[in-house]
Amino acid sequence: METYPYLKQFSIEGTEATLVALYQALAEANEHKVKDVILCLTHRTRMQIMLGILDIPAPWLFRKYQGLSEFPPSAPDHAMGDLLYNAHVSVARNFGGAENSMNVSVPPNPCHLEAVNPVAAGKARAKQQDYEKEGVVEKEGYDSVEDTVMVVNLHGDGAFAGQGVVTETFGLSNLPRGTLHLIVNNQINVSTDPSNSRSTTYVSDAAKCINAPAMHINADSIPSASFAASLSFAYRKTFHRDIVMDIVGYRRHGHNEHPIENPTWSQPVMYRDIRTHRPVVEIYGRVCEEAGVVDAEFVDDVRQGYRTDLAQWWAAAKEYTIPEYWLQKKWSGMTIPSSTVSTLDTGLPEDHLLDIARKSVTVPDGFILHPDIVRLHVDPTLKSLETKEGVSYATAEAMAVGALLLEGFDVRICGQDSARGVCIPRHAKLCDQRTNVKYTPLNALSSSPSSQGVLELVDSPLGELAVMSFEYGMSVETPNRLVVWEGQLGDFYNGAQVTVDTFLSGGEEKWLRSSGMTLVLPHGFDGAGPEHTSCRPERFLQLSSDRFYMPADEGEGEKGNVNWHVVNPSTSAQYFHVLRRQ
Repeated sequence: METYPYLKQFSIEGTEATLVALYQALAEANEHKVKDVILCLTHRTRMQIMLGILDIPAPWLFRKYQGLSEFPPSAPDHAMGDLLYNAHVSVARNFGGAENSMNVSVPPNPCHLEAVNPVAAGKARAKQQDYEKEGVVEKEGYDSVEDTVMVVNLHGDGAFAGQGVVTETFGLSNLPRGTLHLIVNNQINVSTDPSNSRSTTYVSDAAKCINAPAMHINADSIPSASFAASLSFAYRKTFHRDIVMDIVGYRRHGHNEHPIENPTWSQPVMYRDIRTHRPVVEIYGRVCEEAGVVDAEFVDDVRQGYRTDLAQWWAAAKEYTIPEYWLQKKWSGMTIPSSTVSTLDTGLPEDHLLDIARKSVTVPDGFILHPDIVRLHVDPTLKSLETKEGVSYATAEAMAVGALLLEGFDVRICGQDSARGVCIPRHAKLCDQRTNVKYTPLNALSSSPSSQGVLELVDSPLGELAVMSFEYGMSVETPNRLVVWEGQLGDFYNGAQVTVDTFLSGGEEKWLRSSGMTLVLPHGFDGAGPEHTSCRPERFLQLSSDRFYMPADEGEGEKGNVNWHVVNPSTSAQYFHVLRRQ
């Protein structure tokens, strides 16, 4: 702030108790052997948490302040970077003296801050599924898989009350099962008073939609923040439900500490009171002195020592090498698409595909199908396989998905009414008309179910933004799974425009975070009205970063920075090959 006064800082002064609450929550999680925490941060508190709690090397962050690269040496040319206060990191740390280390992942997020919440939920659920598959719960003695992975979301007061994605994400809270929410409540939203930023009494009232309890904590009371965090973790561990900590404080400076960001322009009375209010560091420092825990000299030494450390870290930033993190761990072995991708052989033997397609409409003995399903789906499918003509999109999809499953890959298709399908009537999950038991034929392709991948068919809530973001999080965490989000009708994706614009189209260029997610957007239905006629492909083309097909003379090693493929398959065969290649 002193060195670069014209850079946005987003100070935590006035709500320092947030750091205490967060550290206590992480320490409780570490003590109870939580393996992974997905930690979503706001602009405010981000730098302080990364440096003071996660112990990120300060030169790493200071490089960005000095205009240096934030990426490792191996970063591709198309890596552009993002704002410092959208920074991301993944570390393994010990908190509160715990013997075991715990992984803490801070995902990158756009300036639509709350949009990252459902992404974190998707990442957490994917990790939980991996631990379930590995048998970690039984092997390591956990009570449930929810105890292995936890989400912690920090919110600004204005965003928590104002962003609809917060409420949408609450609608998915049964999936990661128990998120800790910390609201950094400045009692002001940039320059908007609370009376104008919400219509409820408390900023936390959005959580009432799932009956989540909320605790309102005085930010000047450090012991209260610590106790609330311990209680919140205990609640979460016992009930696997969301809980909210509303840390009520103030913002000592303007919104971002910029010299022309003067808060007295719009809140003169509030800031007159703030100027005369003692900082919580001084308040709690005095408490500790009176209790004989520390003396005034110790507090001054800590402050001065930290300033000395900052100066040394700042000087070291220029020579600091960013650790490698791109295409690591689960993403190792992946590469940037090159010209060779267009020549991949995605075909399979005919007999193999016919066998998959027949099994996709086969049910166990005694399973009673609806007569209309037999007439409109089963019989036409079998006839097309016999004549080898008129293979539907649904059958082509079953062939592609089934082949991937038999190769050991998992597939997840999520959307509104996706199990039955609306515009692509896939009928992939069938219902016994007598018992209401559901059956997925593609999960029984192999005589040994454990030898094939698993198909998840998810009928999602009737919303797009949180659900698509959740699926994006799943795709980031499990690159070897085909993750598909399907619009009930193609134009419905525009309810998730934030996800498309900020995560899918530019996530790799901004953050080196890749995703193999597939959007299926049925469109072209004449007579369906102005909206359903088109999925607006021109918008995706506008967001495309570069060409795909490379000139032959560029050589085999030449890579491209293609951010996605926009495909309009006009035949079911094309749809099959697109899914296979993805």
